[in-house]
Amino acid sequence: MNAPHLRRVELGAGWNPPNSISIPWPQLTHLTLVAPPFAGVAVLAKCSNLVSADLSEMYTFGLDDTALTTATLTHLTSLSLTISSALIQAVGNLDLPALTTLSFNYRRTGMIWPHLAVFHQLPLHTIQYLSFELNNDPTLELTTLYALLRCTPNVISLRLKSTCISNALVSALRTDVPPSDVLLPRLEAFWMEWATLGDYFDLENLKAMLSSRVGLGLLMYPKSSDDLYNTFKSAVAAIRSAIP
Repeated sequence: MNAPHLRRVELGAGWNPPNSISIPWPQLTHLTLVAPPFAGVAVLAKCSNLVSADLSEMYTFGLDDTALTTATLTHLTSLSLTISSALIQAVGNLDLPALTTLSFNYRRTGMIWPHLAVFHQLPLHTIQYLSFELNNDPTLELTTLYALLRCTPNVISLRLKSTCISNALVSALRTDVPPSDVLLPRLEAFWMEWATLGDYFDLENLKAMLSSRVGLGLLMYPKSSDDLYNTFKSAVAAIRSAIP
């Protein structure tokens, strides 16, 4: 393919293996792979100038990826992954020194959380923007999520979608606890999407968490249903007006 100005590529399911089309991988800056039938991380490793990568709906992975030799993606700052032990382990073979934005997703039912050690293969200490998008799935293990959040102390923005949001998690984000128990001490922005009051958490619990975080400069940017958004706005306004 003769495309000297090509920078962005999105490939979906049904596109077979990476050698079937000659793509100038090293010149790409943005790459999206949606359920590809080939070794996605092996393709990722070819893109030495990537800034953003999205590996979506990749629920099964071949052995070729887990045996991938280390490659360095010097410029990659944003990465989105389906939660899969094999996929995360494969990505763990890559050196990602500039990574600051990390998104996890799982859009099917039946998710099983990988062991925390699997996540440790990613550069969690460099992450500043973290998001989770999960379906309504009873296998969500909050203890594993808590442990993961403890490994990302430099996060300044947290985005939660759907069943990531619960009373237990909202309570865990409070700061009126011993300093050693505070999750995400540098948090400045908290996004909630697709949440419903009463299903996963209650307003008073949310207010208590926000009240404890206001002193740290937390900014609330909810993106959800209109009624919940208005509730958030009222709650945050009331909390801030009470601050001397």
